[in-house]
Amino acid sequence: MKESLIFHLFNRASISLEENPSNSVRKESDRSWRRNSSKKMQFASLEMSLMNDGKSKLESDYIQRFLGSLSLLEEGRLVELRSSLSNSLKGKIPNDAHLLRFLRASDFEVAKARELVISSMMWRKQHNVDKILSTYDPPSVFDDYFPGQWHHHDLEGRPLYLLCLGQIDIKGLFKTVGEEGFIKYVLNFCEEGLRKIEQATSQFGKPISTWTFLVDLDGLTLKHLWRPAIRTLLKIIEIVQANYPETMGSVLIVRAPRVFAVLWTLISPFINERTAKKFMIYSGNDYVDCLKHYMDEEWIPDFLNGPCRCLVNKAGRPIPKTLYRHELSNVVGHGLEPLYSTGHVYKGYPHEVLIPVVDAGSVLTWDFDVVKGSCNFQLYYTTKLFPVEGPSSCSVSTGFSSLSPSSSTGSSHPLLVDRNLILGVDVFIQANDSCDDGDSVQGTHVCEKKGTYVMQWKSSDSPHISQLPFDFSLPMSNKCKVIYYYELLNADDYNIESCHSSFSSLNVMKSESQRSLEPAPSSSAGETLIERASSAAAANSNGAFVHQPSTTSVTANGKVNFS
Repeated sequence: MKESLIFHLFNRASISLEENPSNSVRKESDRSWRRNSSKKMQFASLEMSLMNDGKSKLESDYIQRFLGSLSLLEEGRLVELRSSLSNSLKGKIPNDAHLLRFLRASDFEVAKARELVISSMMWRKQHNVDKILSTYDPPSVFDDYFPGQWHHHDLEGRPLYLLCLGQIDIKGLFKTVGEEGFIKYVLNFCEEGLRKIEQATSQFGKPISTWTFLVDLDGLTLKHLWRPAIRTLLKIIEIVQANYPETMGSVLIVRAPRVFAVLWTLISPFINERTAKKFMIYSGNDYVDCLKHYMDEEWIPDFLNGPCRCLVNKAGRPIPKTLYRHELSNVVGHGLEPLYSTGHVYKGYPHEVLIPVVDAGSVLTWDFDVVKGSCNFQLYYTTKLFPVEGPSSCSVSTGFSSLSPSSSTGSSHPLLVDRNLILGVDVFIQANDSCDDGDSVQGTHVCEKKGTYVMQWKSSDSPHISQLPFDFSLPMSNKCKVIYYYELLNADDYNIESCHSSFSSLNVMKSESQRSLEPAPSSSAGETLIERASSAAAANSNGAFVHQPSTTSVTANGKVNFS
C-alpha cells in the first residue's frame, strides 16, 4: 500500500512536468537526464518521508502499548539512558520497561539511574540471577510449608501474590534452608514476578509494570520477629529496592494484630518513601466488601470470607524438626552470637535474668534455644527492685562456693536472687513452659505493673535438698545450656489501633515524623505528605482505597498510630 502511494505521487509529479512541453526538441533532450535524476530524488524523498512517518507511528504505539503514557521529557530521558548504557557497556542491556523502573526510582535523573542500572547488572551477573528461573529448583519445604502463592490478578491486571505471613514457621524455615536459601527463594519469586508482569501486559493489552501483595497477618506474633529473620528481611528489602525498583504496585494488609506495629517500627526506616506509600492496612471484618474494590470478588480467598477456595493458609504449619539442618539447628548457625547470651543450668541452681520495668504497659519479648539438656522456663514478677548493672538487666551468676544447701530454690522460695521472697506473697508466676533438648521458644508478656520481672531457667529434675552434694566448692555437672535473647519494648511502640472502615496508608517517613505531631495548617499549602498523596483516593466515591490522614500519625521514633 505504501509503494502504491509512492508511485501514485510520483506519477502525478511526472504528469505535471509533461503538461508543459518545450518548443525546443534539443532542450528537451539536453534536460532529459536532469528530469530522470530529479524523478529518482523525488521518489527517494517521498519513500523516506513515508518510512519515517511509519516508524514514528510504530514508536508511539510501542510506548503506549508497553510503557504507558510518557511525557516528552520522560521519553527523552529514557532514550538518553539507553544511549548512555549502549555506549559504555557491552552485552545485553535491560529492556525499556526495566530501564523505566530505574528512572522512576531516581526521579528521572539519568546519571543516578545509570549508576543504579550498572550496579544492578553487575549484581545479576555476580549471582547468576538471569538463569535462576531455569536452574533453580526450590526446596520441597517451600511447597509443603510456605503459605504464599500467586493468585490471579487485581482489577488493574497486575499479578496478585497472596501471603499468609502470620502462618509461617519462620524459625523452622530458617533452620531448614538457612538465610541463603531463603534469599534465593525470594530472588526466584522476583524473577517470576517480572515474567508474570510481561505475560499480563500481553494478556490485557496494556502496560503492566508492577504486582500486588495481599498479606494476611492473622496469627502474627512476636515469635515472627526472631532476630535472624528480621536481619534477613532487611537484607531482602535492600536487595529488592536496589535491583527490582518500582515493581511493587501495592501491599494490602488485612487482620493486623498489635504486634504489627512493632514489625513496622523495625522495618519502616529501611523502606524508601515511594515504597512506603504503597503499604495499606485494613483491620475491619468485612473483607469482601473492602477487597472487591481491588480484585474480582470471585477470587477473594475463602479464609477472608470470599468464595474462592484457597489452601495457601493451610501450608503454614510447623516444620518437622527432622527436616532441620544440623548446622542451622540453633542461633549460633545464624551468626548472631553477639546478640545472644548463654546460660548454664545446674541441678538445684537455676539461671536467672533480672529485668526492671519502670513503665507499666511495656512489653517483654524473649527468644531462646535449649542447646543441651532439658529445663523449665518461668517468668516471675515482684514489686521489689534490685540493683542491677547496666541499663536494663543483669544475669544472676552466683559461685558455688558461696552457696549452701539452703540457698537452692524451693517451691515456696523460687528465686535464687532473693531467698526471702515467698511465692504467692512477694513473687508471682507470669509464664511457665517445659523445654526439651533442641526446643526453640519465643514468647511475649505485657508488663502491666512496675517492678522486676525475672526470667528463670531451672532444671526439670531438680534434686531434693537431701540429695545435694556436700562439697559445694566443686563445680557441679552442666545439666542444661540455653542461648537466649530478650527485649523490653516501650508501651507506645506496641500500640496500634487500625482503621476499621477502609484501607489506610502506612506512609512512614522520618522527614515527616515531627511534622505529623504538629497541628495541620488550615491552608492547602500546609498539607502533610500523607494528605497530598491520598487526596485523589479520598475523592473516590466507589469505596476504593480511602486514605484517612486524620486517623494516621507518625511519632518521632517512627511509630504508627491508627484510630
